Amino acid sequence: MEIDGMRLVASVIPAGEVAVTSHLGGFDGLGRAWGEFFGEIGAMGRAPGNPFWESYVTEPSPDMDPADLRTDLYCLVRTPDDAA
Repeated sequence: MEIDGMRLVASVIPAGEVAVTSHLGGFDGLGRAWGEFFGEIGAMGRAPGNPFWESYVTEPSPDMDPADLRTDLYCLVRTPDDAA
């Protein structure tokens, strides 16, 4: 389907358990936030699965303080012995 010159493609996220956390701060801290999030998943006896994704909760603007940004991180989780 195409709308206003943009192609839309339906997709499906596999069924399963999802872990979620929020990162508060600038986008430059997202790499560290993902690493800590994956570490927390491991500490719970689980393993990160695929897919994982971000949701940008706060609309960024040029005059805002990056510390006010909120990004939610999502990751399917599995038991470590499950196939990835």
